[in-house]
Amino acid sequence: MAPVAIEKVTEKAPNLSRRSHQMKNSTVRKLKQVPKGYLVMGIDSHKKRHAAVAMTQDFTTHSKFKFNNSKEGFEVALERIRAEMVRTGSRGVIFAIETGGHYWRNLAYFLDERGIPFRFINQFTLKRRREGKDLNRRKNDYRNSEVAAQLLCTGEFTDTK
Repeated sequence: MAPVAIEKVTEKAPNLSRRSHQMKNSTVRKLKQVPKGYLVMGIDSHKKRHAAVAMTQDFTTHSKFKFNNSKEGFEVALERIRAEMVRTGSRGVIFAIETGGHYWRNLAYFLDERGIPFRFINQFTLKRRREGKDLNRRKNDYRNSEVAAQLLCTGEFTDTK
């Protein structure tokens, strides 16, 4: 039996190192969107009342509160956030909004009209992060808000605009 000749492959193998390099650049690019010294507001949106957690970028939770899903509720929340910014010495604020359902839209439009930065957190990413970190599987509105803020600080969010 004659030896089988191996044909030369003309297609190039995918450059996996380049793909991982692109992924790193994506994370770096996202992290640059969260300015240093900003207060991060994690929001768990609901039909009537949103849950909010104010967190600094060192993952320290400073306050938790709920506000109505209305223009008046958003104004009240902004006042509380301004007070929290002064208390923590923050230069600005950025919102991390969980996108479960459609209840986040009113808040997103409100923030966009005022030029306040926000990013979206995928609800499935949030769920997996929460399940991976909490051995006791606790789940509540404030915990979801807290995890949303953490995901923003680590660059695991959906680009907006």
